[in-house]
Amino acid sequence: MIQSYLEKCPESTETCCGKKRGEWSLVKYVERVTAATGLVKDTVGEMMFRKLYVEFAGTIRGGRKSEEEAEAQWLMWEAAATKKDPSVHCDYAGPHGQLRVWVATSDLLTFRSEYMHQKEIVCEGASVKKGTNEDVDAMRGELLSKHGSGAMNFEGVAAAMVSNGHDTFKDRDGFIMDVLDLKADTEDFVEEAKPDKTEEGEEDGDNKKKSQKPWVDRDHVISSTVWAVKTTNDTFQAKGQSQLTKQEAYLKELKDSAQAAFQDSFSGEMKSLAVRLEGLRLVFHCQDESELKQYIGRFSADEEGAGASEAPPCDAYANLRPMAVLHSMVEQYKTCTQPEQVKEMEVSQQISAARAPITQLLSQANRVEKSLKTGLDKFKKTNEKKAAEMQKAKEAEPAGSLVMFDQGAALATQFQHYKVADITKDEDPVLPNFSRPFIIQVNEWSSDAMKEGSPMRIAVDEFGTSFDSMRGQQKECRASKAITASGDFDFASLVHKLFEKAGVVLPVDALDKPLQDQMVPTVFGIDKGYDKVSLESGSMACVRYTLSGTRILVVADTMQLVGFMQRKGVSGHITTSRMSSFFRCMSVATLTEFQTQCTLFSATVGPGDLVFLPVGAVVGENAQGVVKGLRLPVVTHGSVDQSIALTFRRRKSELETLKSGAQAEEAKTKMTHEIEVVDALLKAVTAAKAAPATS
Repeated sequence: MIQSYLEKCPESTETCCGKKRGEWSLVKYVERVTAATGLVKDTVGEMMFRKLYVEFAGTIRGGRKSEEEAEAQWLMWEAAATKKDPSVHCDYAGPHGQLRVWVATSDLLTFRSEYMHQKEIVCEGASVKKGTNEDVDAMRGELLSKHGSGAMNFEGVAAAMVSNGHDTFKDRDGFIMDVLDLKADTEDFVEEAKPDKTEEGEEDGDNKKKSQKPWVDRDHVISSTVWAVKTTNDTFQAKGQSQLTKQEAYLKELKDSAQAAFQDSFSGEMKSLAVRLEGLRLVFHCQDESELKQYIGRFSADEEGAGASEAPPCDAYANLRPMAVLHSMVEQYKTCTQPEQVKEMEVSQQISAARAPITQLLSQANRVEKSLKTGLDKFKKTNEKKAAEMQKAKEAEPAGSLVMFDQGAALATQFQHYKVADITKDEDPVLPNFSRPFIIQVNEWSSDAMKEGSPMRIAVDEFGTSFDSMRGQQKECRASKAITASGDFDFASLVHKLFEKAGVVLPVDALDKPLQDQMVPTVFGIDKGYDKVSLESGSMACVRYTLSGTRILVVADTMQLVGFMQRKGVSGHITTSRMSSFFRCMSVATLTEFQTQCTLFSATVGPGDLVFLPVGAVVGENAQGVVKGLRLPVVTHGSVDQSIALTFRRRKSELETLKSGAQAEEAKTKMTHEIEVVDALLKAVTAAKAAPATS
């Protein structure tokens, strides 16, 4: 090859020394005989999009990964694909242009023993002017001919194995061996000594390594990278906060409207959702890690396994970090001094690792919410099935038996229950919803009211004596009597003090004289078997406290019941008596339809229960025994419910119509007095609408 080079390159002779004729390609011919034996490993994979990978990861071949682990791995690949990491093979050929990533699915191992004779031509240096690739192609045939002379050919392998042993190529299993390094039995190969590098050459190489090219477009690369990562974090935070808001509203609605039996059955799921939402609130809203670390510390299991460890937020809850920390990680990109530091994506990996437990927490919250919704649907279907079975059983009973207090109570939503400590606490008190009925358990009032020798005990005993005499003459009766003396137990003051934190019950002093006369506590009694429907005077709100006995309450709203009756074809002026009769005699099918279109509440009330009935409450009562208790009318703000003023106007219109058609003067006088009360109620609730804003 060198001889051919000298012949074809006249400028290499001494006669042409000193003349610059450009640069020529240095063509190097390499011939190598290699032999190898061992295992050849090939990795087989598949291009997968997100949903396909999550499905594959859950299989045995995919490693039996959980859905959260698969999602976290995909997020890391997604971030690497965004940065065009060469270690991640990807494209966007999935469904609807989705990202696909190459995923290894199996390893193919092949045991191979082979001998290969390789020849190649390598060009070193730049080809300019006279020396071109066409010159190399023209010389290729001559260079590759007669290559066997003076060197070990392929048959030399056998000679090498004879000289060096039969297991020559097995000693270094899996590695490539150069046969030319072996000693043949016919020829001796002497390796030429390689010239040592000069100290000057070594210094030049070191200086070349130390020298680095200036990073011209650093500001552009850093700013675009920071912008892309910040956009990803902002989108992730916006989606997480949107999910948190929706799930908080759903949990609040579930606690307010779900039946007590459902809440007892699914208390674990509701607690799990509350715990996860608490963690998400800290992740998205707190600025430092102190509160989040305290939250994480609650799930450290003690020796007995107590605490909140029964409902941890997620598997990797110890790695939770606030979003503020993720945003601060982005600033680390600005410390990069070379492009390689950005391409290594160490910061991106840290952000992905910090985002993974938050993604898992969001996924766990979605899973619990889905479980609650499924459970609620099954619970409602079970109740409807029970109601249908009860209806079939009731068909054999004699006509005239009421279904309101068995099937109706089963279909209705249970009263919300509250504790005195939660309502009266100084910080963040629990405020009841005064637009719907609820119960407060106050057992200590019963013992205070019935203390031996107290004025309240004397008044209740006197009423009880006369009521027992009345029950002997008239079965299933009801009676009440105003209390003039209360002594140490002031029922009205205790009720107003209990609702003081809510700020929606108006004080008696702020009411007109006709209405103040109605704000008098009374003691009432209900005989066993009583199953009537009634409304308060003027459709006003009231509080009823049970001293003894048990009864079932089924409550509807006046305006909703009137609208339902009109839709069912009831014509003419709907009075209170027509409304009560219709509500009391509804069948199971009508009750089911009413419960679907309107609100229907039910509760079993016993001793110590303080029941609040809102404005316009239509109350059906079924006494399981002789009931005695205390009653107090109250006036609430008009802002509690928009239908309060409409309810009072409807009652006033009804009274005026009845008064115009009444014949007896006693009835007219009674209706005139109630109209004055309703006018005072309208004035009070209308004036009270602006009170909370100015106080």
